[in-house]
Amino acid sequence: MVNPQSEKVYFSGVTDVQAHGSYRLSSEFTWQAGEYIKFHVGGGYTLVQSHFITFDQACNPDFSSDSAKAGPCRSGGAVAGSSSNVSGTPNPNYRRTINDPGQRFKADDSHAIDAWLSATVMF
Repeated sequence: MVNPQSEKVYFSGVTDVQAHGSYRLSSEFTWQAGEYIKFHVGGGYTLVQSHFITFDQACNPDFSSDSAKAGPCRSGGAVAGSSSNVSGTPNPNYRRTINDPGQRFKADDSHAIDAWLSATVMF
């Protein structure tokens, strides 16, 4: 049950993304073929780890000291105005339809391969 006296929170369209890594390995080579001709060739590989794109929580536990702004973020049976059972403040980025486990959006591992070749003629 939501406390009608609690602070109103409106969804802004922003979500929190789960922490993940992005790794890149690349190499390039330049060859001076003559006094006026130069070639540049290279390639790269990028790996982005799988991660959840929608990863918010209903309550932000980092701000659990302000009972006036806690609204519905109270542990069971809490009394309004009591700071002992405050579990955080409402998270404006949270949307139940995309953030609850089983409803979240996830990006699997992604791989990218880049290659390039350029030639320079100077005159």
